[in-house]
Amino acid sequence: MPPRIASARMSLGSRAPHQQRFLLALLLLACSLVLGCHRTPGARAKDEARRGVLLPQDLQKERREAYEKVRLETEAGDLIPSESSVAGLTLPRGLSATFQLEHEWYFDGPLALPKLEKYFRERLEIQHERHPNDATLEFTGAIVRGNVLANPITLQLSPQPGRAGRSTIRIRELIATLPQGTPEQVRTQIAESKRYAH
Repeated sequence: MPPRIASARMSLGSRAPHQQRFLLALLLLACSLVLGCHRTPGARAKDEARRGVLLPQDLQKERREAYEKVRLETEAGDLIPSESSVAGLTLPRGLSATFQLEHEWYFDGPLALPKLEKYFRERLEIQHERHPNDATLEFTGAIVRGNVLANPITLQLSPQPGRAGRSTIRIRELIATLPQGTPEQVRTQIAESKRYAH
């Protein structure tokens, strides 16, 4: 056995147990410092990456991000646009499709009628507005702002009966059809469409 190790063992053996523990802890601390200081930057980066995987993730940040994806309104109370659109019109978040025909869509959702009205007024150039009954609002000949390729639409907003804070939406795309037939038949079709337009 080399003389240094033998003398260290003898000196440890002749000391009290609490002094032995203290010296052992001091020796371990010195070894860890020496080993830690001689590491390469690449090894340190790997250790940092491992620690990052082992650290608990920021749950509040994750929850906030998940909430932002599903929330329906801004802090100001305005409806948030969704990624869905119909007839060139972007719909607000929270609507569910309930029925569809050719060029006609029905939706409902937990959105109040005044908020829906404000949302659609900001996005449509409205030609005519009417109230078929006290609770229903209808925009006819409405054009989607900023979408020159979109056809005019009729948009009807109404509250769901017996369900406070829920609304039903009907969107009908107005498709222009060209008259067909002989010139006389075309004149007749145009005259009839003018008569029913008013």
